[in-house]
Amino acid sequence: MFHFCKKHALNGSLVSEGIEKGTIAMIQNNGIQSNETVFWENFCKHTHYEKDYIEPILEQYYLTDFQKVKESCFVKKEAKVIIQTLKEKGYPLYLTTNAIFPKVAVLERLKWAQLNPLDFEYITTYENSHYCKPNPKYYQEVIQHFHFNPKEILMIGNDALEDGIIQSLHADCYLLKDSLLNESHLNNQIFKCTDIQELVLFIQNLPSLKEIKES
Repeated sequence: MFHFCKKHALNGSLVSEGIEKGTIAMIQNNGIQSNETVFWENFCKHTHYEKDYIEPILEQYYLTDFQKVKESCFVKKEAKVIIQTLKEKGYPLYLTTNAIFPKVAVLERLKWAQLNPLDFEYITTYENSHYCKPNPKYYQEVIQHFHFNPKEILMIGNDALEDGIIQSLHADCYLLKDSLLNESHLNNQIFKCTDIQELVLFIQNLPSLKEIKES
């Protein structure tokens, strides 16, 4: 980030602080404004950069230097199997990644994971969200928007707090124990934990959506 800012004659420390301020504000968002609006209000207030000036530059960052973060990521080939199997069985897929990034960044992260955004009916970003994880209202917003029955939802994640909180809305949740994050030291017994190989088998044994509707 600092090298990128230097190339564009920006104060790297100030930009980083602005991003931190904006991100904290999004996490604390009360839902009145979109996460995007909240981010830029706080970023610009702290840095005094104009949004119209700095936003295109940050978008360029996500398309260039942001790629370096990819080096710390790894691809789980099983994820593709799970997604393809669920699609073949007729289940609609919704990607509920924490809505602190703009769409351009989320799409880049999907590329790193070798996932196709067209496989998903909906992808949360800071543009279309008014809350962040672990606020249960983040999930509630999606549920209400699509008129879902929470009891018909299966959430797959790896963060005990941020993903597991969906259980408070009576939705089912599976956490991947081989990449489990539990910084809040929550009791694992309140979650369904599985490794990704077990999850693949579980998904493969699910009936198709058509079979469920006909039963």
